[in-house]
Amino acid sequence: MKNKTNNAAVFALVCSAIALLATIFLVNPTKAPAEEAVNDRDFQVVSALVMNGSEGLYILDKRTGLIAVFLYEPGRGLQHKGTSPAAAAFGGLNQR
Repeated sequence: MKNKTNNAAVFALVCSAIALLATIFLVNPTKAPAEEAVNDRDFQVVSALVMNGSEGLYILDKRTGLIAVFLYEPGRGLQHKGTSPAAAAFGGLNQR
């Protein structure tokens, strides 16, 4: 009787493993959408692809007028690349 129970358990585990492997290989994972924007009262966040293939995250603090830039690179993680006034990012359009 124990042998039949063990065989049924092994059969169930093998079927589960096959189903999981089939799911992994047949379902294409979707990447996070780039060039999305989220707007709130105090912050605006935009993600975009960068020229070298990395992904950029731009965070604008509307109260202080500062914009922060972060880059995500596989293997290196999320890195802060700098913070500056938003007006400086557009070549000083507001300055005369």
